[in-house]
Amino acid sequence: MADEIINGTEKVHFSSFKGDVIVCCGGFEGRFELNTVEAFCLTTNTWADLPPMPVECNSLAAGSYGSAVFIAGGSDR
Repeated sequence: MADEIINGTEKVHFSSFKGDVIVCCGGFEGRFELNTVEAFCLTTNTWADLPPMPVECNSLAAGSYGSAVFIAGGSDR
């Protein structure tokens, strides 16, 4: 499932991943695009930083298969 959420002033895109974990990938901070990747565990109510994407990206599509997250499309402007 790909959708967008507003986290403070950041607009991030996410996909559901491995049942109880949501992975947030990229987005827009208000002045520039983000390359950040973070995971939120619904069971423990905690965030974890993941390795960043190689480029900043906004308005992307994301999905998961097994333990991999796939990012497609998006904009860097």
